[in-house]
Amino acid sequence: MPPQGNKLESSNQYIRNIFLKISTNSGNYKEIKSTSQHHTTPSRKKTLPIVASVLLLLVSFFTFAILGNMSLSPWGIHYGNNTLVTPNYTVESLTRDVQVKNIHSHNDYWRSEPFFEALTFGVISIEADVWHFPSGLEIETYTESTNSSSKDIKSFSNEEIYVGHSSVYLQPKRTLNNLYLDPIYNLLKDSNPKLTYENHSSASFQGEPPLHGVFYDFPDQTLYLWFDIKTASNDTYNGLKPLLKRFIDNNWLTSYDTSTKKLSPGPVTITLTGNLPTELVSSEEIRYVFLDAPLLNFNSTSNGKADLNSTALLSQVASGSLQSILGDESYKEALRSDFSPDQLAKIKDHVDTAHKYNLKTRIWGGVTWPNYVKLAQNKGYYSIGVDLLNTDDIAQFANSF
Repeated sequence: MPPQGNKLESSNQYIRNIFLKISTNSGNYKEIKSTSQHHTTPSRKKTLPIVASVLLLLVSFFTFAILGNMSLSPWGIHYGNNTLVTPNYTVESLTRDVQVKNIHSHNDYWRSEPFFEALTFGVISIEADVWHFPSGLEIETYTESTNSSSKDIKSFSNEEIYVGHSSVYLQPKRTLNNLYLDPIYNLLKDSNPKLTYENHSSASFQGEPPLHGVFYDFPDQTLYLWFDIKTASNDTYNGLKPLLKRFIDNNWLTSYDTSTKKLSPGPVTITLTGNLPTELVSSEEIRYVFLDAPLLNFNSTSNGKADLNSTALLSQVASGSLQSILGDESYKEALRSDFSPDQLAKIKDHVDTAHKYNLKTRIWGGVTWPNYVKLAQNKGYYSIGVDLLNTDDIAQFANSF
């Protein structure tokens, strides 16, 4: 079972343990040598300390030469942006005894191990910035010194969607499939095996949900998966749809049938934000993705408007920036202290209105430092019913409540 949170020894502690074992073995040898010298030849006296020293040198070299470019995490070993070890976990090994939490992992791909780290903390909402290049893309980078120069060309396929915060830092192997869709698909295959009786009829059991999600103790909990579209909306959505087919074929995506007006919950609920393909999604008879609704538009003065009804039918979550909701002056005040009663009431008005339209809520762009203000405001969000609490530090957040 993969370790969780701070249960994993750091890479430094791991290396110190290696040193300790070598030192201990050397010490044991000295003890044996002092009590049993007649069994130790002169050549062996010299050989074992030399071997220990060589091992120490090798470990030191490995440490300083490699760890500069390699991150050791509880969920795998990564060398730069290229995965060396592909995680192969089950739902049970990742999330058994994990309490689900109403946390939104903003920029989740920044984690030491995208997706898996969030799951081990019980995070139910994950966001990734996505890029699609219908004509492909090449990025050339140069390095130069007084003695030499080199050029590196990174190529991006039109059949993939890539994950990253900025176009110049994209990496060919950091695809949406590699970081998110493949791991999610494999976990859902694990948690939804085919069950049959000896007569080959399908087996089902009372009390069991028809489909299991990625949380072992909470099989009914959907995973909110967000794609923040950074490239052209329609092109990116058209590139995304083929990648979702395997999930649709297994009924693993929350969907909405426009003809029957029926919402069918699934293990994964996909929300698009950023550049929205509104027309394409609106025209679909069965929607397998939803659009991020503007929380700013949902308040008591606008409640009941027809456009809010149509917006809500395209969405599962409404989100907005704290600055847009409070206004510039009030926002500046909120950067240095906890929310005032008036500020909290204003935020709550938007949250309560969105809830009347059966939408969950998320607020982004809040305080990131100092920590005591950030945590106090997040507790305020929780107290008024914000559903997905936005954070870039899931470990701190998960342990602060």
